[in-house]
Amino acid sequence: MNWAAMTSCSPQTAPTRHCGVPGTDDVVRPTHERNTVRMVSQQREGALDEATRWNAMRDLMKRARRSDAEVRPDPTAPPFLSHGQEQMFGICQRFPGSSVAYNMSRVYRFKGEVHTEALASALHALVRRHESLRTGFLDTPEGARRIVTDDVPDLRVEDLTHRPAAERDDAARLAVEQDLQAEFDLGRPPLVRAKLLRLAADDYVFVLVIHHIVADGWSWGIIHREISEAYAAFTEASDGPPPRQPVRPYSEFVALQRARLASSVGRESLDHWVRHLRDLPEPARIPIDKVASTEVDFSGDRHVFRLGEALSRRVREVSAGCRVTPAAVMLGSFARLLREEHGSRELVVAAPYANRLPHRMNDTVGYFVNSHVLRVPTPADATPADLIRQADSQLARALLHQEVPFPLIEAELAGTGGDTHLPKAFQMMFFFHGQRRIDFSLPGVAVSRAPYFHNGTTKSDLTLIVHEDDEEIVCHFEYSTVLYTSDAMERAAQAYLRVLEDLPAIPGRKQ
Repeated sequence: MNWAAMTSCSPQTAPTRHCGVPGTDDVVRPTHERNTVRMVSQQREGALDEATRWNAMRDLMKRARRSDAEVRPDPTAPPFLSHGQEQMFGICQRFPGSSVAYNMSRVYRFKGEVHTEALASALHALVRRHESLRTGFLDTPEGARRIVTDDVPDLRVEDLTHRPAAERDDAARLAVEQDLQAEFDLGRPPLVRAKLLRLAADDYVFVLVIHHIVADGWSWGIIHREISEAYAAFTEASDGPPPRQPVRPYSEFVALQRARLASSVGRESLDHWVRHLRDLPEPARIPIDKVASTEVDFSGDRHVFRLGEALSRRVREVSAGCRVTPAAVMLGSFARLLREEHGSRELVVAAPYANRLPHRMNDTVGYFVNSHVLRVPTPADATPADLIRQADSQLARALLHQEVPFPLIEAELAGTGGDTHLPKAFQMMFFFHGQRRIDFSLPGVAVSRAPYFHNGTTKSDLTLIVHEDDEEIVCHFEYSTVLYTSDAMERAAQAYLRVLEDLPAIPGRKQ
């Protein structure tokens, strides 16, 4: 319901609640992409040897190179948006207030002496280097167009040391929440804002907010690395770091995307998705426990729950035994939850893919991510190991055809009449992130992630977010507060944990 018209959000498609875009600020080099060789599989059941996975990876690279050889971007073309940007811009235009749901943020605590001018200079260097961070968007008679400015954002510094010490953390939290919930004007770049809150001479909170239309989760790694390196250089010399090798501008990706999708390789991938999603059943989901409204609403919250070290270790053991990634174990178990708790015979869920092809764009900040619909059959006689392998196969197929934007798939299916339930396919989403680490560092400063913040929005009815930390696996249910209560999410989390606790002791053996 929340994403009933998430796809192209065309005028003829009437939303029931949310109208969102695939992707999230949490898409940070998903493990099912970073560990491609471990996950790519032939489309068959059974354990897969490493040779098979290497061959599949080789085929993916061959397809990418063949596509590059066919494309001939037109440098004189108008400043189009990428397909993903067009989709998101249309949503933000049509639904007032929806733009806040696409505010990406990172909040850090700094312990130590912070050189404010060096941090501001590092932020400016980052934005000057990446065209996307200086890009805005306008609705013109010819359609949506990008505009690029030379402007850079100021680092806003707020001193809280005049407050009593006992009040400073609460004041900082309020200031951060206000920043996270403030809406960007997409026509006024840069769509970046940064704030440094001073709680003491050696205690700071740093918040960085970027609109999703100009960056994705992969981009955070680039942003952290470049701010860290530039800050270190500016603290050593006022003129900062030496000139860096220029990065590929995001506008090059926009041109390449259109050319690649018009190539034979792009057509092959589009045909794959049309076959895969034709005759899609009405997606099953965890039943809502509120009266659904017909209004489009992005109100949301998160319910966090942990697997604990023992169960996390069990998930990893099953992953190794089945020769799949932990992502497949978690997704296959989620499919089992829907089957056993709610009678589902097929899990329909969307998952994000980084879409960083060609690889020369790996160091470019921008919005590249595509999300694709996975279908995991859950017949009554399928064992937990069967469901895990099915999930692995679905993740792999999507990886091989990740570069096709979903609006093109929707448009193609609409022409065949095979898209009856497609608008509902993004009601549930699945995000898996590998081991997180603090990749943001400042010399002489201890950097840590600040306590959990949420801007009170969601882009989907329900999203299962899985983080694989060193010691344990942590899950979030991000959910629509229009549809679900916190009690319902607690019950869903406990049911999911029970399914995980019942994972097969010996992977692949019939239960």
